[in-house]
Amino acid sequence: MIRFTKARPGPRFCSRSKDYFLNQAVKSAGRSPPASALDTLYRCLDEAEPRVVRFFLSLWQDQEDAVTYKELREAYLRGEITNKIYERWTYDYARFVREHLAREWEIAAKAAASDLAARYPQFLYEPSIEAAAAYIRRHSAELVTNVTQGQKQAINAAIAHLTGYTAVTPDEAAYILRPMVGLTMPQTVANARYFEHVRQSYLEAHPRCRPETASKKAAEAAARYAGRQHRYRAQNIARTELAFAYNAGAYGATKDAQERGYIGECVKVWVTADDERTCPVCGELDGRKASMDALFSIGKLMPPAHPSCRCAVAFEEIESTNLNPAP
Repeated sequence: MIRFTKARPGPRFCSRSKDYFLNQAVKSAGRSPPASALDTLYRCLDEAEPRVVRFFLSLWQDQEDAVTYKELREAYLRGEITNKIYERWTYDYARFVREHLAREWEIAAKAAASDLAARYPQFLYEPSIEAAAAYIRRHSAELVTNVTQGQKQAINAAIAHLTGYTAVTPDEAAYILRPMVGLTMPQTVANARYFEHVRQSYLEAHPRCRPETASKKAAEAAARYAGRQHRYRAQNIARTELAFAYNAGAYGATKDAQERGYIGECVKVWVTADDERTCPVCGELDGRKASMDALFSIGKLMPPAHPSCRCAVAFEEIESTNLNPAP
């Protein structure tokens, strides 16, 4: 949620005293404290995150089904995936962003502007065509490039690991690699190591079994492990992307409202969850302020500070700076 209060000099309070900041912001107005930016962000995450997770899991399943064992055998033999596979993945992610993720970004951005909409009924904010649009276009292109390149590097790292440390045939490698499509590099390497651990343990427990049987059992176990890894990654991306869109929407709506004369100059305020899951970086940022176009001390214009960051940005209007108020 976006909240506006009059900024004025006063005693500095602890960077973690979020409740003090929110309560003091509205005392002079004689009304109850508004829901915090975090409250609105968390409601957005609770509603949209499961949906985005399902989108990603479905995408990766489709990509896994689309890549053939023949293509993976060839990739294993040549030491890397082909440009044909890479181009197909790029197209998949671009379509996914356009058809699914962009809509979720816009919903999150609008949720961030809900307080402005309540305070100024005539203020209409459309993040798909206004200040957040540039962010969405730029970020979507970066996301497609980064995710596709990361996926390519991840499978290539798994191929290198299987080639260098695990004696498997090309057919076995294809069977092992296929469930890894969509994972990160650390995840694919961890999965390949897990495969080897399970296979070796099975051979030790059943010394008379055929090596092919041990490899099959290990590949099945690694595939189940990959399923858990996919869900963890989907949750991580969903939370990060929704937080990005939410905070970009809050920032974009505030900039638009300033240009239209609804509010004056503002400072940004970094707000954290301030609980046992808050990392040291975000804990230090809680309550810190910066001008609208300035970066916070970690070099970010706004949250999130890192993947799965649960921080939000709020805004504090500087008193007597709105010289041409909107009617």
